[in-house]
Amino acid sequence: MRGKPVLPSFYIPMNEFIQRFAEMLGEGNELILDRSLVFKEHEDWSSMKALVLIAMVDEHYGVLLEASDIQDSSTLLDLYNRVEKLRS
Repeated sequence: MRGKPVLPSFYIPMNEFIQRFAEMLGEGNELILDRSLVFKEHEDWSSMKALVLIAMVDEHYGVLLEASDIQDSSTLLDLYNRVEKLRS
């Protein structure tokens, strides 16, 4: 009998990442976000949110995003992949 697959210790569930991103953006965003969201076009995105994103990723995932990581990402999936890469 097989158990759950063993995931690498650096693995972050995508839904967890999206939920934390939604919480960072503010109330009411939990239901409208998905991996294809072009986050910089979201009405609640700002340069201040970029700083909050950097702090959130550091606190919850233990990696330091740089401004270039955010600039080079278009979608939430891009950001997620960047965080995963930095954690590995």
